[in-house]
Order: sequence, then structure tokens, then C-alpha cells
Amino acid sequence: MWIYLPLSILVGLAFGQAEYALIGARELIPDLSPINLLILIIIMVFIIGLIEELIFRSILQTSLEGLFGPIGGIFLSSFLFGIMHSTYGMPYEIVYTFLVGGFLGYLFYRTRSLPLVVMIHGSMNVFLFGILPHLGSVLGLT
Repeated sequence: MWIYLPLSILVGLAFGQAEYALIGARELIPDLSPINLLILIIIMVFIIGLIEELIFRSILQTSLEGLFGPIGGIFLSSFLFGIMHSTYGMPYEIVYTFLVGGFLGYLFYRTRSLPLVVMIHGSMNVFLFGILPHLGSVLGLT
């Protein structure tokens, strides 16, 4: 489990940067103070990441794998994951989240570790909606 945390942060940063370059997300916190970051981490990891991964990987993908095999289960749950993330109304955002969902689905299939995919998903969202919008111009991302 201890290797999951640094791994999930690094993978979350990479995916968060890629998605930030695609959609230029706005920050959900007013600044990067420790209390704001802590609140964002709690929400993104323990609420959003946990609920979405529980639904799409643990319940949906596992059920679809039983019906259509691993590839079909990963593909269909990732497709639905991409459609669910269509709120920006950009086709490339749907494609991107479909691909990320496929990666998370494959990782879940190989490890059966819900905590791993939750931590990756949560850290990606923390970077996307918290850290990168505040530091994007400093890092040359905007």
C-alpha cells in the first residue's frame, strides 16, 4: 500500500497535466493554503474518486467482465466513464476520459486494488482543479 501513494501522485500529476492542457480547468479553491488543499484532497479522493471508482471499476467493470470478458468489461465501463465526463461538451474530453478510464480499468483488472485507482483518480483531480490552475502560469502550462 505504501508504494501506491507515491505512484498514484505521480500518475495523477501526469494525467492531471494532460487534462489541464486539454480543458484548462478552473480552480475549485481560492488559493493553495493548507486548509484549502486538505479540503480539496478529502473531497476529490474520499468522495469523488471513491464513489466514481466504486461505481465504474468495482461494480460496473467487474459485472461487465463477467458478461463480456476483461476487454469488453474494461472497454464498456471506460466508455460510460467518458460519457459521464462530457460536461465540458468537448469531444476530446470524452475521448481523454475514456482513455484514462481504460488505463484505470486495466490497472484495476490487474491489481483488483480499489484504493490504487481511487488514489490515482483523486490525485489527478486535485492537480487538475486545485494545484495546476494556481501554478499553471508559473509552470508554463497556460
